[in-house]
Amino acid sequence: MAFLAAIAHFDSIEKRSRVPTSRSGVVRCINRRCARAMTCFFLISVLAGIPAQNSLAFSLDTHLYIATKVLDDALTGSISVCAGEALASAKPGSQCAKRYPIPPTTLEALKGNPNAYLAGALGPDVFPDFITSQVTIHPGLKDGWGTDDFLRHLLANAGGGADLAWVSGFLSHASSDVFAHSWVNHYAGGIFDIAEHSDSNEIEVRHFVLERYIADRTPRIWSKYAAIPEAPNEFVADQLMLANPVSLQFKKVIKVTGHVVAIEVLHENVQKVYEDALAISKTINDIGLKKLQPLEIAKGNLKLAEEGLKLAGKGLEESENVLKHRDELIEAAGRSLLDAAKIIDENPGLITGWRQQIEVAKNSINLQESGLEGLRDAARAAKNLVDDAQRVLDATGATICSKWGWLGDLLCSTNPAYRSAQTTLNIAREAFNAKQNVLNEALSVIDGFKKLIKDLESKIVEAEQAIANARIAQRTVGLQLEADRAQRKLDMEAVKFTRKRVEEATKLAQQSQQDLDRLTKDLAPVVDLLARYNPIVLFLQHWAADIRRASVAFSKSSQGVAVHLLTAEEGSALDPYFKWYECWSPVLGAVPSEVPQTVCTAKDIYTDLHDKLTTEINQVVDSLGSLGWLIAPNIKVQQEFEKKVKKPLEKEVRKAVSRAGGEIAAFLYNPQLKVLIELITSKERISDARLNDIYARDESKSRLLEIPDAAERVRRDAGLVLESDTISEDRFAALYDAIVLSKLALLDAFALNAVYNDLMVEANPQAQPRKLFAETPGQPFSILLRAVSSIDGNHQWQAVGLPYPVSTGAVSGWPSKSRFGRSGYAGAQSGFLLWGDPNAREAVFKRLFRGPLSPGMDALPAIVANYQFPSCERYPFPSTTKPDGSEATYDTTCRLMLGAVDNRGEYPVLSERVIKSRDLAQLSPWALRVARNEIFARHGYKFGPDELVRHFSAQPWYAPSDIPIPELVENLTRTEWRNISLIQQAELRTKRR
Repeated sequence: MAFLAAIAHFDSIEKRSRVPTSRSGVVRCINRRCARAMTCFFLISVLAGIPAQNSLAFSLDTHLYIATKVLDDALTGSISVCAGEALASAKPGSQCAKRYPIPPTTLEALKGNPNAYLAGALGPDVFPDFITSQVTIHPGLKDGWGTDDFLRHLLANAGGGADLAWVSGFLSHASSDVFAHSWVNHYAGGIFDIAEHSDSNEIEVRHFVLERYIADRTPRIWSKYAAIPEAPNEFVADQLMLANPVSLQFKKVIKVTGHVVAIEVLHENVQKVYEDALAISKTINDIGLKKLQPLEIAKGNLKLAEEGLKLAGKGLEESENVLKHRDELIEAAGRSLLDAAKIIDENPGLITGWRQQIEVAKNSINLQESGLEGLRDAARAAKNLVDDAQRVLDATGATICSKWGWLGDLLCSTNPAYRSAQTTLNIAREAFNAKQNVLNEALSVIDGFKKLIKDLESKIVEAEQAIANARIAQRTVGLQLEADRAQRKLDMEAVKFTRKRVEEATKLAQQSQQDLDRLTKDLAPVVDLLARYNPIVLFLQHWAADIRRASVAFSKSSQGVAVHLLTAEEGSALDPYFKWYECWSPVLGAVPSEVPQTVCTAKDIYTDLHDKLTTEINQVVDSLGSLGWLIAPNIKVQQEFEKKVKKPLEKEVRKAVSRAGGEIAAFLYNPQLKVLIELITSKERISDARLNDIYARDESKSRLLEIPDAAERVRRDAGLVLESDTISEDRFAALYDAIVLSKLALLDAFALNAVYNDLMVEANPQAQPRKLFAETPGQPFSILLRAVSSIDGNHQWQAVGLPYPVSTGAVSGWPSKSRFGRSGYAGAQSGFLLWGDPNAREAVFKRLFRGPLSPGMDALPAIVANYQFPSCERYPFPSTTKPDGSEATYDTTCRLMLGAVDNRGEYPVLSERVIKSRDLAQLSPWALRVARNEIFARHGYKFGPDELVRHFSAQPWYAPSDIPIPELVENLTRTEWRNISLIQQAELRTKRR
């Protein structure tokens, strides 16, 4: 089983632990470092027979940190092959500024489901639970699927949306562990595998504290994309619990995965019985259909008769409505004729009276107009008198008086002539006004008579038009009335006809009902058989669906445990599993899901339900025996039913039910699971002192390196200056590389080839474009497929991982037990083509990924002196294969590069000491050529070949000289000539290959 980086509850560890075991399985805990009984119990339970194979190199938080960094870049639609500050400060045109498109389907899935991607990044550490994938997907299986086979299965079945987003996150998890385990395993001295290290738990304890040390210093940044990671649990259940190919792999470690396998076996058994029952049901229904055909015909006839009666009744209703409407039309026409006659009779008298009034008005007008002239003359005369009086008044000086204001009024008032003229004028004006008023009254009377005449004339016109319209209406309505009366006779006939049809339809429906009743009675046994059998089929279908729903809920429970751990909730992190058991385990025993989900309790009602089901089955079998017509030619339905439905339900399925219950209970009460969760939930921080204490001594038989200053070296690797610092990809090569590979895992072959060609051209402008990666239409693709057989191991970019450094001697089991990558294909040295292809290794892999991964560890004197695969800044990734592809037992290239940081060339020791042939074993033909000519370059030799000119001109230390060649040659030391000779011999051996 795999464990998260956690050991914080070892709170008073002082000395090295040891847990001896005996063949009898009796385990004594004499571990002086077992500060808590739980820890010792964990080791006892594991060593007593529960295999625990791998460790989580990064915590859940760190995997989410990596996934968040990938999303930050990927959600733009493309990715850079850099991370951290290198990406943020990328200059236009640089390696980090170039963008590579994410496939549209993947991009759409990530944008729509970032929470699913985050859940996928928890990967096999969580799904389908905290045990199953960590003993299968994580380590890969001997004689079974490797990690990349499981990844291929998931990719092949993820169409898009949340499913694809989750699988993409799963790829991120695998990508991260490639570098994480390479780093952690190197420090711990081996893979976390208690079954393998049964004599001691030193390596496992080292894993615990180192992984938790990093986990405690990981920033929690993932919540920006989702409150909680949310997996597509139906997909998880279908592909990691109920998929038969996956279950076959899980069965290889069934002692640990029994609970998942049991659910899949039960589902498969029930599904098979359901399919068999469905096939038999079809046979029974096909045979029964012939027998029940008359009954179906009778039902059809009754339905037709009822429809006919319904239509006849509707027709009668419509006919009666038409007749009623016809009567209403005839009645309305009669009223219209009466109204027209009344208009014709009444209007002539009115017209005569109005004309007489017009004549009277005209005479009155004439009378009034005859006196108008006299009135006008009198008014004119009165006007003349007013004018004369005004002239007299003006002669008295009235005009001057009006101009002087109040003084003029005073002077004029004392003038007798003025006063007399003013009096005369006033009398004249009054007379004029009286005459004018009489004239106006006469004109007004004339206008009134004219208006009356106009109104009367208008009424006469309207009355005459009304008489004309009434006469027209009399003719029109009269004709329509005759037509309606004739049509009414036809409507009456239609009503009589439809009433007759209703009577006939009623009789037909009654006869059809009698026929149906008779056939129903005769065929009751057949109907009863089908009525009993079909529910059994539905029952099985519902049961299979319920098992699937329970599996989905199980995946949700694992997700719930992870969320509990991530959010540091109070209470037991295992509660989601026990809640699931309480609510869902009944459906595994055929209890309908509605029952446990309603009361949410694990009541055992399977027996009662099964007895009821058995009764129904027996009734069906009895019916099959009594109704001989159901035995069709060459098909014995009863025997088929007994064989494929009844017996499996009573034996195989009952057995699967029993096994599922036991395996689920074993999983829930597995002490290993309990201790794992308790380890993860511990909130105590791993200090430098605790880390140093764990690594300071070795009491195991694994010859582990003793590293009393482990914390200082780990902080150097991770870029942590203070204990309070948090990790960052800018300072931590393993974390940086995990992010970059997680990004590359999102790309298709086209984009990966673009990455390869861009970097190749930067390294060599003459390089020709090449398709390093190829996709097969319809097949899943990822850079990890055919490349990573186990993410528990290390250096999976190589077919064989580097051996773990030990204090003395050779590493036990290497290289046979370190094949964590894949063998090469199509001329590549490993399945991870960016490394396996020799050209890509130098120009692409070593520029994409940072190294060395563990410089703090590499500086240990024991490694500097004895380790056969040292790494250094100039050569960060030692190789377990030689340039020709054969396996290498050493790669000491770094020892050729000692002092290279002082700008004396890549291989300064060639001028300082005589090397050994083995030191040149890993150099390519070009590297050998560079190494040989570098000796001459240090003496100022001027090169002719363009490629050497380009190479050495780019070296800041190189200073070409005009010294004659004979003199320059004499300056070479004996050591340098010895090394040149060794290099030439290596070049000859390379050419012979």
